[in-house]
Amino acid sequence: MLVIGQTALSVVLLVITVLMIRNFHRLANVDPGFEPRNLLSMRITLRGLATGDASAQRRFYMRCSGA
Repeated sequence: MLVIGQTALSVVLLVITVLMIRNFHRLANVDPGFEPRNLLSMRITLRGLATGDASAQRRFYMRCSGA
């Protein structure tokens, strides 16, 4: 019984692994809707406003964005 249980568990894990690899391959080939080459991404945090209230942060962003 132990050998049968281990074999069944191994087969289930093998099937799950194959499905995960297929899904990862499909996700890697999905068109993102934009040209990802030469793309720059960054995150900006405002230390002085990080602990402030949300309205002060909104005012700052609106002032800096020119809106």
